[in-house]
Amino acid sequence: MSLKVDFICVGAQKSGTTSLHDILKYHPKIYLPERKEAHFFDMDDRYKKGLNWWSETFFKGDKLNKKVGVFTPEYLYLDKVPNRIKETLGIDLKIIILLRQPAKRAYSHYLMSKRRGFESLPFSQAILKENQRLSQNTYFNDSHYSYLSRGFYYEQIKRYIDLFGRDKVKVFVFENDIIRNKKKTIKEIQNFIDVAYFDIDSNVKSNHASEPRSKLLRNMIYDKNNPLKKIVGMIPFPDSFKYKLATKLDSLNRRPLKLSKLSDEETQKLTYAYFIEDIERTEQLLNLDLSIWK
Repeated sequence: MSLKVDFICVGAQKSGTTSLHDILKYHPKIYLPERKEAHFFDMDDRYKKGLNWWSETFFKGDKLNKKVGVFTPEYLYLDKVPNRIKETLGIDLKIIILLRQPAKRAYSHYLMSKRRGFESLPFSQAILKENQRLSQNTYFNDSHYSYLSRGFYYEQIKRYIDLFGRDKVKVFVFENDIIRNKKKTIKEIQNFIDVAYFDIDSNVKSNHASEPRSKLLRNMIYDKNNPLKKIVGMIPFPDSFKYKLATKLDSLNRRPLKLSKLSDEETQKLTYAYFIEDIERTEQLLNLDLSIWK
């Protein structure tokens, strides 16, 4: 099965990609896989299966006369991904990047890892232990403990610009473009991916900070070594059904998380301790004012 992908939103993680996905899926001339994060270029075992496997697994349904897109936030952070995308799909596609204030992004990432049962340390200790965890070079650690590392945007963006060209890469800032000017941004994105304008309802918010009501259910969903998860995994249901079930159970198991924001003082301290130099390099690379982050 041949597959032509027109655009990829590569991240950054915890920067509004889910909200953007959940808005664009209502455009009648845009096709997005039912599963938001159709992981392929980031996972070695899946990438070895080839483009046909990816297409047949995730891209089912009517794509005729539609712009085909995919959202996978891992793709911005992992340095092997841009070359794989270029080698597999060519350079005739558009890259969308969303950026968020890096200290706040890091804390939001931490809360997600904690909610899923992957993180037990306080945030201050978790960021101190980050380099040690990432030095193990495992996909799991890279995914769940890269709180600070994902916020060094300069090199991540530059990889895509160098490979695909500046005109094929569109960068949006979460605080300005998603929070304050979402409707305008949705229009810009439609123009960028060359799809006919459609007035989509932009009042969609996804992935609110939350915590599990039941840790037992949480562990069954996310812990691959959980005995009950292994038993359920042996039942001969289609993977698509298991994914929908897990997603629904996860949603029902969430409750709003209180006190889920960094203070302005903590944000500024982290920003100037870790990110300020990279922010300034990113400003120069993109010719973009990021003073809202400082």
